[in-house]
Amino acid sequence: MQAMCVRAMGAATMRSAQRPGRGRAVSSGFTLVELMVTIAVLAILLTLGVPSFQAVINSNRLASGANEFVAALQHARMEAMRRNSRVVVCRSADQTNCSDGTDWTSWVVFVDRDRDGTPDTASGSTPSEVLRVGSLPSPLVAKVSSNVVSSRIFFRPDGRAYKSGSATTMTDELLRATVGVCISGAKQPQKNQREIQIMSGSRISTAKTGDGTGTCLALANPSS
Repeated sequence: MQAMCVRAMGAATMRSAQRPGRGRAVSSGFTLVELMVTIAVLAILLTLGVPSFQAVINSNRLASGANEFVAALQHARMEAMRRNSRVVVCRSADQTNCSDGTDWTSWVVFVDRDRDGTPDTASGSTPSEVLRVGSLPSPLVAKVSSNVVSSRIFFRPDGRAYKSGSATTMTDELLRATVGVCISGAKQPQKNQREIQIMSGSRISTAKTGDGTGTCLALANPSS
């Protein structure tokens, strides 16, 4: 009888120990050492990942900027044919007037009805009409090759781009030029420049370029 009582009490004690919420509380969570190790590993991962992530962001910026400029050229070409008129894409410092310079970070597309090479809002009975304005956000920069003269790209009603002779006139030579959209500095993708080439017949193509140093490369005129 005594033995049976002892066994019953032992079984009851074991069941009580197995029930949650009874007996001595069991501690859980991270120790200080485990927390420090976790923070150290996270810091290493961030150090390795942030430069790569920044390169991806800048690559997307380059693609977006190049697409924006290609859209402006295509729009100018289509409007020249549709309106049977001369359309100009010019470099602009204020997105209102054409201006000379090598920085093509912003531009204006306009119908040059009065053939004065200026996107004026009123000029006699045939005022020029602004069709589109555009700009590239910092840190993007845009440059053009040497065949772009007078900071203007002219499109005739046939839909072709011709080399300009001055701010108001164009030659009979088809334009072959390159527009470069670039990000310079550290933490850039290997191909940190997008080159937009205007071929003979106004065929437009884009390509990724870069020498891996984060510098903006010189632009050459297409050969065909």
